[in-house]
Amino acid sequence: MGGIRFARWFFRLITPFRHHIRIYRPQLLLVFALGVSVAVLLYPHRESVTPYSIEYVHSGLVFGEVLLPALVGWLAASLVLRDSFLEVSLTTPYRQTRLVLERLFVFLATATVAWLIFLIFIWWLADRPKTSLVELVLASLSTTLLFGAIGLWSSLRLRTWIGAGVIVTLVWGSGLVFRQVWLSHPLSYPFLTYFLGDSLGHPFWWINRFLLCGISAILIFDSCRLVNNEEVLLTAFLSEDS
Repeated sequence: MGGIRFARWFFRLITPFRHHIRIYRPQLLLVFALGVSVAVLLYPHRESVTPYSIEYVHSGLVFGEVLLPALVGWLAASLVLRDSFLEVSLTTPYRQTRLVLERLFVFLATATVAWLIFLIFIWWLADRPKTSLVELVLASLSTTLLFGAIGLWSSLRLRTWIGAGVIVTLVWGSGLVFRQVWLSHPLSYPFLTYFLGDSLGHPFWWINRFLLCGISAILIFDSCRLVNNEEVLLTAFLSEDS
């Protein structure tokens, strides 16, 4: 009897995620396609690298900490306002907060799986480089979470997915362009969007990761508050559609 109850509970739990995956299948496949593209670019240079080389890890972080977070941020920006079924979901008893969190989780879970697969590829390609796997995983996940939260929050706050995409692009571009300038000022270390592989051993690295997760939690919390205003959502949806 206990097994049957657990099976029913598990089926009810995964059913919404199956629907979200089906709706966002093209976007989710794009995440994996990006990883495959970067892997194809790295593979021809495998013979020029010495065993236990760190070069592939640094190159891999271009995908995990630079490209992947920005892509998730752009997808999250269109998560609500570009929803083809928004008018239907607004008329159902299904809570908007739960819907948004489930879909954001699907994006983040897909990015995590793509990053882990890419890490396995890097480990094989670079002959098991002597680098902390935990730090490499967190290097991508915390930044991806931040950009997903920024994309979702800015789209709800600005009531336009295009404006949210611009915000994501500005944060993404400024983090890359001014990274070296910010690295020269110790007080800015905790706020760096990209620490990248050459800074994995930096004493402020863990502070930076935890701070990014904290900012993400605040933005997601405020997004859950904003998404409950169905009148604002419908108005924004109609204006975007027109």
